[in-house]
Amino acid sequence: MCTEIKCPEGEVQEWREVLHTASLHEIDAINSRMQAFLVLFAGDTGKIKPEVRNQINAKVAKWREEG
Repeated sequence: MCTEIKCPEGEVQEWREVLHTASLHEIDAINSRMQAFLVLFAGDTGKIKPEVRNQINAKVAKWREEG
């Protein structure tokens, strides 16, 4: 059963900014979930590949520089 949720109409009354600090563990967990389908259909091990690890490390380094 699918239920459609209607978007509210009108002017936005209040804005909120949400800040979440992601740990490397959380980034790894999210990435491995994305690769889960590859394990099922391609026989991949699901381990994070070195090139993906390097991309994550580069992104984290960039975030550190930005503060």
